[in-house]
Amino acid sequence: MQKKLLLLAGVVLLAVLLTGCSGLMVKVWYEYDPVYFYPISSNPGKVWKYDSMQAEFVVQSSYKHSFTSVVAEVYTAVTGAPIAHEETLVKPGDYVTSIIVRVPNVGNQDIVIKIRPAFGDSNEEQ
Repeated sequence: MQKKLLLLAGVVLLAVLLTGCSGLMVKVWYEYDPVYFYPISSNPGKVWKYDSMQAEFVVQSSYKHSFTSVVAEVYTAVTGAPIAHEETLVKPGDYVTSIIVRVPNVGNQDIVIKIRPAFGDSNEEQ
């Protein structure tokens, strides 16, 4: 009986440690166009805590680019509902090195972050 209680306490403690005391755990996937970007240190499917989430996707642009900004759009993984939209201005001709996306707390939903270049107001690429 004592071994069962000890085992149960261990399982509960492990569950609390894995989920955190105040935050939920979710998975984050990244989608990006390999023509423009490649990851330096991204981890698709990485688990993040959803307290005050800020996901950083570190990329390198494949070559000196002509786009004026990098757009990160955040969606729920299951329904595809939009959650957030971030745009980072970049200087044409420079290499992009880091994209930081702030994501609002949406509970325990897994999310997808889509990263794409933008070429200005009139010639934006999807």
